[in-house]
Amino acid sequence: MSPASTLCLPEGYRENPAASADADGTPYWSDQLSDPVLQDRALRYQEPVYRYASRRQRGSGRTVLDVGCGTGHKLMKYFAAQADRLVGLDQGSGIERARREFPEATWIEGDLTADEVWTPASALRPDLVICADVIEHLVDPVGLLDHLRDVLCGRLVLSTPDRSRLDGARPLGPPRNTRHVREWTMGELQALVRSRGFEIEHARHLLPRSYARKMVEVRRATWRALNRLRVPDRRSCSMIVLRVDRMRTA
Repeated sequence: MSPASTLCLPEGYRENPAASADADGTPYWSDQLSDPVLQDRALRYQEPVYRYASRRQRGSGRTVLDVGCGTGHKLMKYFAAQADRLVGLDQGSGIERARREFPEATWIEGDLTADEVWTPASALRPDLVICADVIEHLVDPVGLLDHLRDVLCGRLVLSTPDRSRLDGARPLGPPRNTRHVREWTMGELQALVRSRGFEIEHARHLLPRSYARKMVEVRRATWRALNRLRVPDRRSCSMIVLRVDRMRTA
């Protein structure tokens, strides 16, 4: 079986090299921390996923684990008032700020591709796991899914951009966003998670981010309109709610 088919991608699909890890020498969150416009924009990406997850899990999320939590702002914004324990897992550049700004939560620092970083996460037995727009950044998405399956006790909310809905996306890659190694369509993503022992409870498309009444948004909307692009962006975020398929993993 070819690497592409193993990842449920079309034959001939081309990847980008990994470019999202602190280990590469440039902290992933450095530009967002120094530029307020980029910082604000980064904090609003994936917000529709967190909003959906918080509404779905309201009243039942005792422990929430956010894998790839970044600076922790979205986890705290949507779950601080409804969960007993909040835990974020990510590389150092995001966790450093999360610890500084939200000391009341638990933050686990480490490389998501390293087995040892998942040991403390496994002990949590989280009721809800969020993994918002992370899988497209990793060289080994199968390893990520296997780790998520092993720590999961309740539901997993997983999201990633839908290649078939992105402006100017190439059907056979590589992704135009050079920080993305690969991008899947909704159908390919569903096939991939099923192949790793998950059961799909719900699937839908969401807007890729929240929007604010700011001049930068007005300029962006004007540019998109002049270039005959959707305003706001197309619902291009694939979001799926998963449980472990116990029949397949028994």
